[in-house]
Amino acid sequence: MVEDKEIVLAIFSSSFAIAGLLLVFAGFLFSAYSSFPVAGTTEETLRPYKEAIWGAMLVLVLDTLVVAAALSWLLTEQTFWLVISLFALVVLSLPFLAGRAAFLVLRRR
Repeated sequence: MVEDKEIVLAIFSSSFAIAGLLLVFAGFLFSAYSSFPVAGTTEETLRPYKEAIWGAMLVLVLDTLVVAAALSWLLTEQTFWLVISLFALVVLSLPFLAGRAAFLVLRRR
């Protein structure tokens, strides 16, 4: 049987990996947003980028909470279900973020 410690270690390491990927993705969104000229760009054009940036930042913060909860469990062994719940929330929010990114990329073409 798999021990709780092995599960939390897997979540801890995968959350760090997801955070790194999200950071790269957020950097892409920031650079795309900042490539628009300040004068002459409508709010309607910028709105999807702002929403995607806020979404990426929200998921990055949630993922950081997963890392913190996993580290807390590794130190105290008392927050196992909190770690599992937060990780599930991050994993479930990733398809939304990917869909939003796909929408932005396909809309520009």
